[in-house]
Amino acid sequence: MPTGYVLDAEGRWVKDPDRQVQERLEYVFALFRQSGVARQVLLKLKAEHLRWPVRIWGGPGHGQLRWTQPGYRGLIRLLRNPAYAGADVYGECEHDPRRRYPKTGKSRPRFRPPEAWPVCLQGHHESSIPWEE
Repeated sequence: MPTGYVLDAEGRWVKDPDRQVQERLEYVFALFRQSGVARQVLLKLKAEHLRWPVRIWGGPGHGQLRWTQPGYRGLIRLLRNPAYAGADVYGECEHDPRRRYPKTGKSRPRFRPPEAWPVCLQGHHESSIPWEE
C-alpha cells in the first residue's frame, strides 16, 4: 500500500488521516501538473527544503511514517503508481529470467502497458488524481 493510504477497520484502503501527508502528496501532484516534468518537481521540492512522507515496511520501525529528502527514483515511482489514481493493480511488469542485471543477478523487469495488466481494478479506493492523469 503506498504512502498516503491506510487500511480502515474493515480492511478498505482510505486516505491517511494525517493531513500533512495528504497536503504534501497533493502538492507534488500539483507541481507535476504545472510543469509536466518530474525533474522540475524534484528541484522545486529541494529548493523549498520540503521533505515527503515515506511509510517504513519491514524491519525496525515497520509501519511508521518518516519524512525524508525526496529522490528522483522515489518521485518517479510515486508519479507512476496507479494506486494514486484509485486503482489496485497486479502485473504491471513481467520478469524475463534471461535478462539479468550483471551485478546482482536479479531478473530485469519489463513494464507492460496498462491494457496488458492482468488485474486492474479502477475505482478500488478514493483517488488522489484522475485515472487519465
